[in-house]
Amino acid sequence: MTLSAALRIIAGLIAMAAATGSLFAFFRQRDRARLDAALLMAAMALALFAVDPTFPLWLFISGSVSLFATPYLLLRLIDRTLVRVPRAAAWIALGSAATSAFVQFSDVISGAVGSGWNR
Repeated sequence: MTLSAALRIIAGLIAMAAATGSLFAFFRQRDRARLDAALLMAAMALALFAVDPTFPLWLFISGSVSLFATPYLLLRLIDRTLVRVPRAAAWIALGSAATSAFVQFSDVISGAVGSGWNR
């Protein structure tokens, strides 16, 4: 195992621990800010863990979609806790996440992803 792979595993484990902690915090006190924090941490953990072409295609796509959703989830958390985010910025972030997800799925449907992918 290389140092890069070991650091990637450690970063993924730390992100999963943060996501689990924020999820438990949401279950203790159910409010929208804690829900947004849990969603953001889960998306970041999934993105760190799953964006690796050696993983199965469905896991890679879910990691990519969560990676593209991270800016929207961050803006949502900031809007709920710190300062109001302009609606246009939130819509642009949501639109870019949806567009990126659409591109990911359309590549799979059209067959643009190589046939040698791990399934």
